[in-house]
Amino acid sequence: MIRTGFDARLEHVAAYLVAASTVSRAYPRLRPLRLAITMIAYAAVLEIGQRLVPGRHAGLLDWLASSSGVIVAVLIMMLLARAGWFTGRQM
Repeated sequence: MIRTGFDARLEHVAAYLVAASTVSRAYPRLRPLRLAITMIAYAAVLEIGQRLVPGRHAGLLDWLASSSGVIVAVLIMMLLARAGWFTGRQM
């Protein structure tokens, strides 16, 4: 497994922040609450699924870190949209 050297929970936050931001931009019509619920549930499924993999373990704190990354991303994307950063123009 490749690690960055940062705390594992910080990696969870960063990974889900990037993922939720990307999904938000890719599907602009997806409501923020639905995006957050879906990605938080996805994080839970991945954590629970780790119980089935030898050498891995599910962690409540890992799930909370992932969930916080999703929430922060959704809030940032909502603020940027409200500020007019996303006007439908393609980069």
